[in-house]
Amino acid sequence: MSKKTVASRVSRLLGTGMIIGCGAVLAGGLSLGGCEQKGPPPMPPSPANRSAPAAPAAPATPQPATPAPAAQPAAGGATSTGIIPPPAATDGNTILVGGIAFFAPEGWKPAPIRDNPFAPVADLRKEHAAGEVRAAFFAVEGGGVQANLQRWQRQMSDAGEPKITTSTIGGLNITRIEMTGTYAGMNPTGGAAAAVANTRFVGLYIDGGNRPVQVRVTGPKQAVDEVLPAFDAMLQTIKKP
Repeated sequence: MSKKTVASRVSRLLGTGMIIGCGAVLAGGLSLGGCEQKGPPPMPPSPANRSAPAAPAAPATPQPATPAPAAQPAAGGATSTGIIPPPAATDGNTILVGGIAFFAPEGWKPAPIRDNPFAPVADLRKEHAAGEVRAAFFAVEGGGVQANLQRWQRQMSDAGEPKITTSTIGGLNITRIEMTGTYAGMNPTGGAAAAVANTRFVGLYIDGGNRPVQVRVTGPKQAVDEVLPAFDAMLQTIKKP
């Protein structure tokens, strides 16, 4: 069969829709090359399907360290770490103890505070010809009213029956004890101090502030008798914080 005849038959086959695989060799050795049909090029992805680049991770923000809780004062005045709290706040002759402001009478001066757990948190002194009068302020639990009254009585000898009264001033409950005799208070180390005869002792237990407050007024009887009215007038100005 001539090549012309083969070509004519192929033409008729194509016209009928018959598919001949690419690379097939027809009779007579005629091959149909280049019949591979390629589909249309792929469409680019639409913007909706296009994945956005991942945003860079934000740097971690450093968190401040949580401060350790401050040590709280123990019942005796010292903190749990053994550090003694600072003296009561002072402003001239005014002191602040347990949240209560005490306005010192004229002539009463703040004295330096020893740095030990047995020292008062505030100390006022009044000079007198008969001897110095001292008002020591504490802000500790101390076992309550009765425990303080009993301890103060043990520090006095030859005092007879104490005078004990109660009152309320400025929303504060005040228990007061008065004695005259030989007084032996505590020294800076917590032991008994040297006994002093003819001492007038006035103790105050003040409840209702931020903490219980104890005040001890001591000195020669004559001196305390003369300066106590001004001190009592000062007490009338205290009030609940």
